[in-house]
Amino acid sequence: MLSARSEKQLIKISRNLLDFIQKNGLTNEVLESIAFTLQVGRDPMEERLATVVYDMKDLKKN
Repeated sequence: MLSARSEKQLIKISRNLLDFIQKNGLTNEVLESIAFTLQVGRDPMEERLATVVYDMKDLKKN
């Protein structure tokens, strides 16, 4: 779950997350940890994005 004050910020945050994952070569083994951190470590804001993925390949498609 990602959240931001505006749609523009939400798009930027989601792109930054995907860039981080790709640049650091993160794999399926850390996907659960990423999901947990994004869920509990976020501040509730106006715009939200949630998606269900089963692996990094799914994440990159969404």
